[in-house]
Amino acid sequence: MLRNPVDLVYSFHEQLVYLTYENISDFSHAWNLSERRALGSEVTSRCHEPKLLDYKSVGRLGEQVTRLFKTVPRERILVLVLDDMKSGPHREYLKVLNFLGVPDDGRLDFPVRNPSKERQWPRLQNLIVRIGKASMSLRRNLKIPISRGTGLLEKFSSINTKFRQRIPLSQDFRKDITHYYKEDIQLLSAILERDFSNWLRH
Repeated sequence: MLRNPVDLVYSFHEQLVYLTYENISDFSHAWNLSERRALGSEVTSRCHEPKLLDYKSVGRLGEQVTRLFKTVPRERILVLVLDDMKSGPHREYLKVLNFLGVPDDGRLDFPVRNPSKERQWPRLQNLIVRIGKASMSLRRNLKIPISRGTGLLEKFSSINTKFRQRIPLSQDFRKDITHYYKEDIQLLSAILERDFSNWLRH
C-alpha cells in the first residue's frame, strides 16, 4: 500500500520517535540529517538500522516500486493506494480478497488503526525500554521462555501513550518536501499508469 510520500515520511518519523528509535522530535531537523544518518552519523543507539533514519530514501516510492517490479512478477503484486482505502475501504478490501483468492467474509466495518500518538513522558519510555532489554537478557541467560513475561512493561508503555491529532507541516516545508519527491512521484505515476498529480499540490 502506497501513500503520498510527504505524509508517509512525516508519519514514519513520528512513529520512530514514539518507538524511541529517533531522538530528534523536530521533523524538519531530522529530514535535513537524512544523508548523514544513512551513513551512520548522528544515529541514536536505539536505532540498529541507520537507513531507517534516511527519510528522503524512505519516501522514494517510485524508485522502490521499480526495484520491486524487477524482482517479483507483476501478477504476484497487488498495489493499493491509501487514498483509495480512505475513500472506499470495502472496495479495496474486496480487491485484496480477490487477489488472494479467498471468499468475502462480509466485513463492512473498517475502523482507523494506528492513529497519531506520542509518549507523555519520553524519559520514562527510555527507562521502560532499558528495563525490557535487561529483562530479556536475564531470561535468556536463565533459559526462561521469553513469552513468559508479566506484561507490566507493556502496561506502563500503554499508560505512557497519548493519542492526538498530527500537527500539520508548515506550508513552506511541505512545499520543499513535495518538490524533492516530484520526479519520483512522476516515475511512480508512469509505472502504475495512474495520475498522482494531486500529491504534487500543496
